[in-house]
Amino acid sequence: MSSSLLKLGLAVSLVAASSAGVASADYIGPAAISDPASDIRIEASTSGLSVVIRNDDNDGSLSPWVWYTFDFENYELLPHLFFESLGDGYYLDYYRLDVELDCGTSGEIFVIDGDSEVSVTFSVPCSSLGSIRGTAYKDGGPFGGAWYKITDGGNWYTCGTVGSDGTFGVPVEPGTYYLIPLNLQGLRASGIKKVVVEGGKASLGNDITYTSDPSAQHESCDLYNPPRPIPSNVR
Repeated sequence: MSSSLLKLGLAVSLVAASSAGVASADYIGPAAISDPASDIRIEASTSGLSVVIRNDDNDGSLSPWVWYTFDFENYELLPHLFFESLGDGYYLDYYRLDVELDCGTSGEIFVIDGDSEVSVTFSVPCSSLGSIRGTAYKDGGPFGGAWYKITDGGNWYTCGTVGSDGTFGVPVEPGTYYLIPLNLQGLRASGIKKVVVEGGKASLGNDITYTSDPSAQHESCDLYNPPRPIPSNVR
């Protein structure tokens, strides 16, 4: 899974827990760490919050607990999406909240992982970012298992999953993008959609539809996959 934070234009906070409190960190990735919650990445935008935690000794059943607040008084649990193995006993845990936020909104992320506790503040930047929004459907109802890829038609892309209610929202710079739904095992996704995003506005109605197809194979998502060229009639 890959994305360009510069292309997304998000506010990014990289922090590390230490005996002296919170200090800056340069990366998230497999390395020797003594604190399971030592590496955290927060992305705050007008489309919501995304948190990634590098974790060790985690089989996916003991993921860190993550709370958020926008008023520094009422804390709510941030939904956990999935975890990804980095090898050598290290994992990335992904959390996301899709909600419209005003630029300048400030808040705090609070992480508990075993005996470790980390608190990080964030602020939503004011910019001209737009967003790509839609809903995934299967059998006439919302489908929370969908995957998608968004690309600018060149080397930039981002991969993601929809929320449990089937909705998704991806903040991007103004420009032209292509939404590529990923086939799942036994489920064929709808076709590629061209999306034009204006600054400060959300492009709505970019829906994904799945239909049963025994021949459909699960597709991975990276720079070269799904292996479908963008048709000339879509461009």
